[in-house]
Amino acid sequence: MDQVTPKKRAKKTIEPNKAPPPIALMKSCLIRLLTIASLSLLFGACTIRQRVEPVKTTTSLGTTIAMIPWEDGVRESFADTYQAALEKRGFTVKKHPVGTIPSISALSTTYTAQWS
Repeated sequence: MDQVTPKKRAKKTIEPNKAPPPIALMKSCLIRLLTIASLSLLFGACTIRQRVEPVKTTTSLGTTIAMIPWEDGVRESFADTYQAALEKRGFTVKKHPVGTIPSISALSTTYTAQWS
């Protein structure tokens, strides 16, 4: 009877000039992908969206404009900046409380600013 001898397995070694094994390459790509995705979520959540609809006016309506907040809780710093921008364009601004009817003045603007 012939005796069966176990075959020796050759050790796998990575030579310095060869590409890394596929598993290591996949792990590296996965780590990079997760890093990019995490950074995208972090910075994507801190964006500001603006929607401005400019209108053309004539001086026949006057230069006084009623400024009416759309809802309570708008930051006062936003309202002050908005008022300054209107005054810079030659308007005289009169602030009114939430719920004021826009027809209180020939020109009126309603606004809201939400931070999330």
